[in-house]
Amino acid sequence: MTLSSDRRKNKRYHFETIILHDTLLPDIFYDAKMYDIGEGGVYFESDQSLYPGEEIYIGLKGSPYSENTEKYFSHVRIKWRKDLTDGSFKFGYGAEFIKASESLLKILDVTGFGNELPKNKTFQKEKDPREHQRKSYRKVVFFTSQNSKYKGYVKNISRGGAFIIT
Repeated sequence: MTLSSDRRKNKRYHFETIILHDTLLPDIFYDAKMYDIGEGGVYFESDQSLYPGEEIYIGLKGSPYSENTEKYFSHVRIKWRKDLTDGSFKFGYGAEFIKASESLLKILDVTGFGNELPKNKTFQKEKDPREHQRKSYRKVVFFTSQNSKYKGYVKNISRGGAFIIT
């Protein structure tokens, strides 16, 4: 991905890696792919539908940069969204860091890397072997099983069933 640096306040670094992000539902994180990052914000792609103005948390998945997971999550505000037709994900997002002190860029420590950070392995979306293709879905559900009541979140759904996190 090539971005015009003349319209940006801060320098951008090309850095592809798998990240996690939440949505308006707390404690549920989804895989996404980050393509570039700067002090002011980040560009990433995801299958989850987010809207400009939403505030979410993003973080490095399995970060080698920190042992404390809370230290490598950043609070961001979605600035824009575009629908993607080609690629592994449905949507592309531009997001700004709400607090510059919590920027993922500080965790990645770009000092000494010049214009680009080292690249991670490329991310390929896996083919789902199920008969009925699963679609991402977000909904809080309440259900009973063996005379007990449960609250859960539907993560994905198909004609053959749903995946519910309790």
